[in-house]
Amino acid sequence: ELAGLIARNFSSPTPVMLEIGCGTGMLSTPLLALADRLGGSLELWDIVDSRPIAGAAFRCADAETAIRELPDSSCSLIASASTIQWFNSPVKFIREAMRCLKPGGMLAISTFATGNLVEVAQATGCFLPLIAEHEWRKAIEGLGDIIACHTRRKILRFTDPVKVFRHLKSTGVNALSAKESLLRSLDRYPREADGACHLTYLPIFIVLRKK
Repeated sequence: ELAGLIARNFSSPTPVMLEIGCGTGMLSTPLLALADRLGGSLELWDIVDSRPIAGAAFRCADAETAIRELPDSSCSLIASASTIQWFNSPVKFIREAMRCLKPGGMLAISTFATGNLVEVAQATGCFLPLIAEHEWRKAIEGLGDIIACHTRRKILRFTDPVKVFRHLKSTGVNALSAKESLLRSLDRYPREADGACHLTYLPIFIVLRKK
């Protein structure tokens, strides 16, 4: 969905594009295709030193620190998928990113809003300090033209809690390593009458254009 929002709303001759938290390259691939089509360049940043795709520059960096080093008005597009929820201050990062954009440049981000993985939080007592959609709208007000700021709720159904945690492990987001902690969490996981379990994802998509 984020790649689609970018494709529909971004166009610039020879754009300088930056992706924050490229990970396995799921977003990097369509971004590189867009950069090639527009005759621009793409640089990828990740805290893990592993280049996911060929054809783009790569920097191993802590984006919250590294973005402060970028000059004003140096990027045409800054994009990030499923990354800034791990930052110390996602809102401060967005302000820095907007500073780095050229006039007319675009910031396109997907992260997670309050209520994401709510069932896991209930079972484990562990949760990220996420930001609700209305709080995001207030935080980005005045930073640029708001092209998008909306959530998409997706609920997955599993036959039992073990399958929920196997699913989470496959995504790479699973801090439950101690057997005792896992067993307690399985016991506390909310279930339906037939023992089935839900898992709620609540991504939020934020797209801003610099005035």
